Amino acid sequence: MMQLSRYLVLFSGLTLFITGCTPTESSSLTTLRPVKTAIVNAPLSVHKGVFPGVAEATQAANLSFRVSGPLTNLPAIKGNSISQGDLLAQIDQRDYEVQVRNVSALLENAQASLRQLKKQYQRSVTLQQSSPGIISQLVIDKDKAAVDVAAAQVKAYSAQLEASKDALKYTSLVAPFSGEVVERFVDNFEDVNAKQPVLRLLDTSQIEMTVDLPIHWAKSVSALSDIKVSFNAYPNLSLEANVKEIGNEASNTTNTYPLTVIMSQPKDIHILPGTVGQLHLSVTNSPQQNANIVIPDTAIFSSDADTSAVWVVNQETQMVSKKTIEIATITPKGVIVSSGIKPGERIVTGGVHALSDGQQVRLIDRGES
Repeated sequence: MMQLSRYLVLFSGLTLFITGCTPTESSSLTTLRPVKTAIVNAPLSVHKGVFPGVAEATQAANLSFRVSGPLTNLPAIKGNSISQGDLLAQIDQRDYEVQVRNVSALLENAQASLRQLKKQYQRSVTLQQSSPGIISQLVIDKDKAAVDVAAAQVKAYSAQLEASKDALKYTSLVAPFSGEVVERFVDNFEDVNAKQPVLRLLDTSQIEMTVDLPIHWAKSVSALSDIKVSFNAYPNLSLEANVKEIGNEASNTTNTYPLTVIMSQPKDIHILPGTVGQLHLSVTNSPQQNANIVIPDTAIFSSDADTSAVWVVNQETQMVSKKTIEIATITPKGVIVSSGIKPGERIVTGGVHALSDGQQVRLIDRGES
């Protein structure tokens, strides 16, 4: 009986020891908050992108006359290649030639009248100077006024003559640049009005393509390299291109910037406007741009009203510390951070709003969930 009591006491002591130790160890495990983390990778020095676009003529124009009249000659034919300065269409010039002759005659008469009035005015001035009192100042002022009116009439007719000569010149429609006639909107002998489209002319000696760039690409235009264009219809063709221009204002709907590149036509293939293709771009970052790091947006939280931060995990203690960061821009692939963290650091990528500075965490990146 005493031996049984001794066993009961021993068992009770062991039970107290186990129950006293187990909660402490279990508590230390359950208080560590599980978090997902990621190692910050070094940014790539070269970024590549592909953007869809459509081939366009480097120059395109709907040509029209500045004057009206019946067509008498229309040598331009759809599909023909023409050179700058070639005659494309001609309006009947007779009415405009008559106008030039009529205004020329009026100008000659006005010039003759001005010469006579100047002589009369000069005689009056000479007579007054040689014999004061013979001619009144009123007469001299009247002669001077007549000269001024005649001079104004000469000036008006001169301007009218220039306008008439311009109108006569505008009866000939010439090619403003070399290209190809792709559309003819009228037929010969039709009456055409001023500004009415007559022909459509394209310059396809070079080809252009305009694509929409996200802001982080648009900011790197100065660092663009290896600019090439491919077309769906010609899978084995790749053309080198140069930047022609980039818009300074983002689209209200897509928040992208238009980039236009230009390239020469290939020797054995003629790329037509409207051909669907892609623009291939590469950006080689400068050392300063290489400081940009891309991290998930789930890793960022607001430190206060004006700053953003991330939790950095100490690899040895597994404690988190808050680091303020500067965001360069936000992209579909993540947030570009310009300063605050560096490659090799481990940051928390989930549950960031439930942590506090100095808190110890448990990583669940390796198979845990």
